[in-house]
Amino acid sequence: MRFPKDAEAAEVWHRESQLARRSSLRLAERISDWADGGRAAAPKIDPPDGARVRLPKPGRIGAKRLGFLDESIRRRKSTRELSGPPLTVSEAGLLLWATAGRVDATSRRRSFPTAGGLESTTVYWSSAEGTLPAGTWRFEPDAHELAYASALAPRDLAPSLFVPGDATDWPTLVLFTARLDPLLSKYGDRGYRFALLEIGHAAQNLLLAAAGLGLGAVPLGGYLDAPLLDAVAPAADEVVLYAVGLGRLRAAR
Repeated sequence: MRFPKDAEAAEVWHRESQLARRSSLRLAERISDWADGGRAAAPKIDPPDGARVRLPKPGRIGAKRLGFLDESIRRRKSTRELSGPPLTVSEAGLLLWATAGRVDATSRRRSFPTAGGLESTTVYWSSAEGTLPAGTWRFEPDAHELAYASALAPRDLAPSLFVPGDATDWPTLVLFTARLDPLLSKYGDRGYRFALLEIGHAAQNLLLAAAGLGLGAVPLGGYLDAPLLDAVAPAADEVVLYAVGLGRLRAAR
């Protein structure tokens, strides 16, 4: 990934926040220290003159107005207890449309806000063998189809994920990448923030849609960058910024 000359801060931040084997060990130590008592209490801020506004609870009327979304919000919960069988092509199509599809053919509007209309986000679907052949596939919203990217399946990528327990039997891993060049060329260093925000919007769509379908999902910010970039058949202008593990909820033992 080549950064524009006037986006030095974005380049430094991206380089220094990447994780490799050595830096991941330092991060693990930092997290351990934090868990052992390094966290600071949030300061308490009282509003002027003790003013407060009590908000009405959603209740049945609010839930009815939100419809399907109300149930998805209530059911959404991060879980690593994911298992097979792999999601079907129909399920993949619905989830990817909700995540980053075209919701209006006339205006070409996407299901998530995209900074400056540049559409810098690309979504990749890494799947175990099922109704979809194993490997990593690029979602192309215009044709609403998947294009083969690489042979790397979730089992191949699991060792690069920083998650407690075993993730090798997760049936699906969704990767979110950004093309930084258009954003940085238009907005300078600020464009990097827009890339992160844009992907966050799309990922939340996926989490809510998965919850609505009764599926399990967990967002992942900790992973080795290079192996995940290999999965998307590393395009020189794309970087992996987020991942979501996805599957059916594992039955309680």
